[in-house]
Amino acid sequence: VRAVDAATALVRSLARGGGGGGHDALTSREHEVQTLVARGLSNARIAQARVITEKTAGLHVSNILAKLGARNRTEAAARLGRPSE
Repeated sequence: VRAVDAATALVRSLARGGGGGGHDALTSREHEVQTLVARGLSNARIAQARVITEKTAGLHVSNILAKLGARNRTEAAARLGRPSE
C-alpha cells in the first residue's frame, strides 16, 4: 500500500510539472543525455553518441523533461545551465 501511495504521489507531481527533483533526480545515463541535449543534439545524434536507439534517446529526453518539470529541451538546458566541456 505504501508503494502504491508513493507511486501515486510521484505521478501527481510529474503531472503538475513539478518534477522538482532537479539535476540530482536524474540517473547517470540521463545526466549524459542532458549534457548532449544542452549542446543542442537531436535524438538521432544522441543515439549515435551513446550507442542507443533513437527511441531510447527520446525516452531519456522525455524522462529528463518530466523530472525537471521543463516543457522543452531549451527550458531543461536553461534550468541546469550549460555543462562544462
